Amino acid sequence: MKSADTLFEQNHLRKGKTILLSPYANTVTNLSVDIWEKLANGLLRKGYDVCTNISGNERPIKGTKGIFIPYSKLVDFLNQSGGLIALRSGLCDIAGFTTAMKVILYPSEPLSYQVTYYDYFSLKLMGIADDNILELIYEENQSDNIQNKILKSFRDEK
Repeated sequence: MKSADTLFEQNHLRKGKTILLSPYANTVTNLSVDIWEKLANGLLRKGYDVCTNISGNERPIKGTKGIFIPYSKLVDFLNQSGGLIALRSGLCDIAGFTTAMKVILYPSEPLSYQVTYYDYFSLKLMGIADDNILELIYEENQSDNIQNKILKSFRDEK
């Protein structure tokens, strides 16, 4: 495991007070950018540094710093950060046993007949996550309620 210290230093991020957003995935339907912007704004108001994990043509969420974290540094980065909010992707498999608070979002539409993305991809159900995780199925009509749950899972840092 390589140290992520340089990522914090180069991007002017504070250890213990940084939340990594990971809004992009290849295997599930992406959520609207508005959802991520509202989460970023809420976290910024709580006093966190907020960054977006990006690669290729992906864009950082408005108000956040775009950062590319190599998988070799991801565990160390998350262990030193403040948390992760991610759309379910392969990155979540790596993040499962980090000490960071993890919020994993699953699309609400069915993956196939009577099977949801959560049923098939839940880190808890697969046994690859610790207790420091909140897994939520994201339903548009419950947007405010879900965002409040997410923001409550991170303490104020001001």
